[in-house]
Amino acid sequence: MPRSTRVLAMMLVSIAMACKGADGATGPTGPAGPQGPQGPVGPPGPVGPPGALNRADLTGAVPATGGSSAGLPAAAVANGRVPVIACYISSDQKTWLAVAQTPSVSTAPFCGLTGIGTTTPAITIINVTPGWFFYMIAVW
Repeated sequence: MPRSTRVLAMMLVSIAMACKGADGATGPTGPAGPQGPQGPVGPPGPVGPPGALNRADLTGAVPATGGSSAGLPAAAVANGRVPVIACYISSDQKTWLAVAQTPSVSTAPFCGLTGIGTTTPAITIINVTPGWFFYMIAVW
C-alpha cells in the first residue's frame, strides 16, 4: 500500500473518531443485585484483660454468742485491697434481710471485715439473734 494511501486512511479514521456525537443522559439506576455469599470468618480478637471475679458464699446458723466469722483466702485481701461484701440474716432461710455494715445503734446486727493485714482475714457478723441464719458474700 503506497504511503499516500496509508496517510489518507489514517486521516479518515481520525476524522471519524473526532466526529463522534455527545453522550446521552445517564439512564435510571437498575435494581439491586442479590446479596453475595457470606465472607470467611475473621481471625479471633485479642485476649481481653483479666475480668474473672472470685466469690465466697459463707452460710451457717448464728451460735449462742450472736455472732460469727468466716475466714477469707489471702487473695481476697492481697495487695492492700478489700473485697466487696454483703451480709444477710434470716429466721427461716426463706426471707433474707440485708445487714448494714454501719449500724444505726450499737445493738443492731452488722457485718464487716476483720483481720485485714493479718493472716486471718474474715467477714464477721455480730448482734444477731442466736439460732438465726447468716449468709455472707465476698467478691474480689
